[in-house]
Amino acid sequence: GVYIARAELGPEVNGYMSVANKFLAVVVLLFTIYTMAWQERAFENANNPEKGRIYSLEFKRYMDIMGAVIICCLVGADIIYPFYITNVEYSLARVLLPIFLGTGYMMSVSAFQGVLYGAEKKNHIVVWSSIAGCISSAAFVYVSLPYCGIYAVPWGLLFGMTINTVCRYSYLHF
Repeated sequence: GVYIARAELGPEVNGYMSVANKFLAVVVLLFTIYTMAWQERAFENANNPEKGRIYSLEFKRYMDIMGAVIICCLVGADIIYPFYITNVEYSLARVLLPIFLGTGYMMSVSAFQGVLYGAEKKNHIVVWSSIAGCISSAAFVYVSLPYCGIYAVPWGLLFGMTINTVCRYSYLHF
């Protein structure tokens, strides 16, 4: 998506994306820490007859924690942004931030599901859902870029991650 936007809108788009991604990087770090802990638990319970209940409980807990992290990041960004980004030219990145954080949330849910499928040795689902998400994201950006401009990129990422997550969710049968 970013490459399509850069080709159509120019290299200055990278600056806006870079600023928004700095805030997303903090969220991704927190998601990664939880996902690593979840990975240990998922593989630990792969042969447990109660794994469906355990996975469901962990998934709900994960969704709650990550939802709270996103809300805290949105509030925190309002406080930190003026101190962190002092160049007025990058004020557009602040508008993109909620969409990037939504993408981060969907990315974390997708990663959580990917760990589940890895524990169950169903990696083909991870591959095909990732391909579906990539294709849908690129298509969304390509089609909507002339109408939405720079906003097409984060919305395309969010759309692709949502497709990825929905595909993975539709295969859940533990």
